[in-house]
Amino acid sequence: ARLPGLDLVLEGEAARVTDGPTLEQIAARYRDGGWPAEVDGDAFTAPYSAPSAGPPPWHLYRFRFHTAFGVATAEPHGATRWRFDR
Repeated sequence: ARLPGLDLVLEGEAARVTDGPTLEQIAARYRDGGWPAEVDGDAFTAPYSAPSAGPPPWHLYRFRFHTAFGVATAEPHGATRWRFDR
């Protein structure tokens, strides 16, 4: 998603996802979107990916944020912070 005129920073914790059912579910969604991801152990593999991703395997992480900062880059400018329940 784009947020024209707003820079957004999220703070939280990232944790690696290793359980098979969740990996299979996400891989299926990737396949539905056109990327032929397969689960291999506790990571994804595929015949191709973005060059910046590096070689497989690729690991999945769940990110749970608790704070967001928004800084306006256009008029009227300003900044704010949102806190979410942990």
